[in-house]
Amino acid sequence: MKNEIKHRLHLLLLALLLFGNVWAQIPLHYRQQLTEHSPVLQAQRKSVEAYYQRSLKSGYLPEPTLSAGWFLLPVETRLGAQRLRLSVNQTLPWAGSLKAERRLADAAYHSQEMRLQAATAREWATFSKTYWSWFEWQAWYSIEEQNLQWLEQFEPILRSRLAAGAASMADYLRLDVRLQEVRLALEALKQKVYPWQVKLNRMLDRPDSTSIVPPDTLFPLDSLWLAVDSQMMNDHPQVQAIQHQWTAAEEQRTLAKLLRKPRLGVGLDYVVVSKLSDMNPPQNGRDILMPMVSVSLPLWGKRYQAAEAESIAWQQRLEYELTATVNELQSNWAEVRFELWESYRWYYLYASSIEKLNTTLQLLISSYAQSGQDFEEVLRLQQQLFEYKKKQISAYVRFQQAKAEWEYLNTQTY
Repeated sequence: MKNEIKHRLHLLLLALLLFGNVWAQIPLHYRQQLTEHSPVLQAQRKSVEAYYQRSLKSGYLPEPTLSAGWFLLPVETRLGAQRLRLSVNQTLPWAGSLKAERRLADAAYHSQEMRLQAATAREWATFSKTYWSWFEWQAWYSIEEQNLQWLEQFEPILRSRLAAGAASMADYLRLDVRLQEVRLALEALKQKVYPWQVKLNRMLDRPDSTSIVPPDTLFPLDSLWLAVDSQMMNDHPQVQAIQHQWTAAEEQRTLAKLLRKPRLGVGLDYVVVSKLSDMNPPQNGRDILMPMVSVSLPLWGKRYQAAEAESIAWQQRLEYELTATVNELQSNWAEVRFELWESYRWYYLYASSIEKLNTTLQLLISSYAQSGQDFEEVLRLQQQLFEYKKKQISAYVRFQQAKAEWEYLNTQTY
């Protein structure tokens, strides 16, 4: 499996460096795995479920109250002694209170839905950036392997020239020093790749040792010169979540006003009366049936004023948060636009430089084969060529990471 992944990575890197105008796509199954298994998204999904259940239980009348009492010392009346009292009561909130409570719960639920969409988009952007960082180190490792192969192929040639007196010991020592540096760099890169692999696997909630599949799909390079206008920013789920929260605070304010109104209670009392044994008056032992009406008295006005003031403060706080969020999205877009512009140009600048260096290097190698001179310049240009290849990969990765952030900023609600 590892050899197959390594082979695919070499082919992709070869296409990238030779043709330049291609870009790779992260394997699509990672997005599905991230959506289904990411602990961050699982937690947010459970939060949405909790708010949904809360919305289902909102907007109902309070539970009716049923009470029963047994007279230990019966109350004597002219029709008999009272033995048992049964009461049932129902509180009726002020008109509109239940609808406001339901709208409040629905707004809070929709806010959590938007937060889930924003979290999903952000988690994918984070995963994509991490994935391309992993790809960058893998690509650097492949380039350094090519560099090592070139140096090792040149070593016996230089040794034979040294034995024949056609090369200097200084040239051989320069090559040996560079070989040691490249071997050390390869070991460091090998160690560096593993933390990125662990981070990606943790986001997917799977074992750290699971191999990461390199990109396997090539598409024409797109410049992504698309603008994010203010209307698109307003459609971002992060913005929509705050707007739903503001609506919930408005409904909370309405509910606080309605709670200042009296609440009506209706009920019915039923009293069981036993018959008199020593006399028999008309309607002897007749039970008592008594309708009841109650009204709550909202005397503590400061309590309800404080609840309304709290809702107003929350609305003001959310207005500031909304402004800050839109400003942050706009600022991020300006930064992303620059990253796209700069990395795009650096990528093609390095592509042009690599082509020129290749031509120059071939001329120098031909000259060295004939004269045996300027080996230091051959070595310098060859190492510069590999450095440019790594810088081209880094520019490519910067473009892909900026593209991932661009996709997050363009996330629309659904």
